[in-house]
Amino acid sequence: MDKKKKAVIIGVVVLVLVLGFIIIIRSVSSSANKLSNDMEKLGRSFYEDYYYPSQKKQQKDIAKYMAKFEKNGIKINLDNIIKISSLDQDLIKKTKDLAKKEKCDFNNTKIDINPKKPYGNKDYTISVDLDCKNIKK
Repeated sequence: MDKKKKAVIIGVVVLVLVLGFIIIIRSVSSSANKLSNDMEKLGRSFYEDYYYPSQKKQQKDIAKYMAKFEKNGIKINLDNIIKISSLDQDLIKKTKDLAKKEKCDFNNTKIDINPKKPYGNKDYTISVDLDCKNIKK
């Protein structure tokens, strides 16, 4: 085999390996984004439809109560949020299945909700912390 043919074959092999690597990276990245987005949706539903209304019924001054959590947040892990029956069960199943596929630790994969002034049910920031073996931070 002459040098030109060897160079072409090596070039093709390198190109195939690079493309395969890019596809794998994009797949893992899109899976992480999907899981993070689903967890955020669950967190929003948890806070707006479950936690805030239940606290509003129990607390005389909801703003004063929520202000306590502005700095440190309200944290809930995946293991606990999937047990809340009033949340969207299809979204819970989809999130749970994807988290299992990505080998997530259900105790350490968390949603952090930080209430903000004026402390209404939509006044907050939310972040997701994934702890999954198949997803690099």
